[in-house]
Amino acid sequence: MGYFTKKIILAIGAFLVSIFLLSTQAQAQVYFGQVAVNSINYQTTFITNNSSENLTFRNAWVAGNYFNLNHNCYAGLKAGQTCTAQIQFWPMTSGFHTAQATFNFSIQNSYRQISQYIGISGQAYR
Repeated sequence: MGYFTKKIILAIGAFLVSIFLLSTQAQAQVYFGQVAVNSINYQTTFITNNSSENLTFRNAWVAGNYFNLNHNCYAGLKAGQTCTAQIQFWPMTSGFHTAQATFNFSIQNSYRQISQYIGISGQAYR
């Protein structure tokens, strides 16, 4: 198995971030830029299993204030398959805010865990 890489694709009105799952751990970054306080902003993240192993989904969460995570990774990822996660940023106070999203998978029929970490940040203004 190789190493993680990430590819950022810009789209009109939203950022799309592709995270290619090739190994056991990596750190990807999502930056929301400057966002108005009390507004909701979204970024879509794709997690692709580029290994030859099928992955079982274990859990996912985001740690940090003013961020939320919704995804469709519950069925796990077969080799070559992609799941989608939407990260929401809704700052209630001005300033720089950070969080981390974590996705945990295991190799099917194994206890070996594979984790994907996504660093999240944004600047809120009034």
